[in-house]
Amino acid sequence: MSVLKRGSYILLVLAPAVAAHANLTFSNVNATITFNDSSTSNLDVLQNNHGLDILAGNMPMYVDSVNSAHTSATINVSYDATSTTAVNMLNLMFTGMTMGIGSVGYSEKVFDMSNNLLSSTSGTISGQNAFIENDPLKFGSVNAFHVEKTFTLNLTSQAPGIPKASLASIGEIQQNAVPEPASMGALAMGALGLLARRRRT
Repeated sequence: MSVLKRGSYILLVLAPAVAAHANLTFSNVNATITFNDSSTSNLDVLQNNHGLDILAGNMPMYVDSVNSAHTSATINVSYDATSTTAVNMLNLMFTGMTMGIGSVGYSEKVFDMSNNLLSSTSGTISGQNAFIENDPLKFGSVNAFHVEKTFTLNLTSQAPGIPKASLASIGEIQQNAVPEPASMGALAMGALGLLARRRRT
């Protein structure tokens, strides 16, 4: 097998892993949920080398019209991140459910370390459904960035004919960083170089 073919094969094998992962270090991580009665709880944050998983802490991430005393809640998440590999995209994914008049609003902003806005996304989810929302945020390549995200769980004013059994919930929030394509090229060149060196020996 030629050096070029071997290098191409290695790149194809490694590409999914490289595309999905960048080694990140997180700092100044804050994740809380605040309900309409001003009660606040810290969320559980699990850090790995390429992202964050955010889960309910002492208080669940939901409001409903049957079992909960709360009619609205706001989830705030913020953190700083530095990466060993230049990053040009974040994947925001979160799961949840809405019923009746329940709705889930979301907003996320990514800044560089000089507080310049790099990318943002926002939206509202409602209806009778469980959902998985996946929003990619693309921007220019950076090795350090700051993220701010807000989720609003809300039961709006009930109108005649709207079911009283209403729910707005979030199950899990995930965030993964994606390295820039140039990193793939560097990996390919390194693989080809190693193969060529091995062939000469």
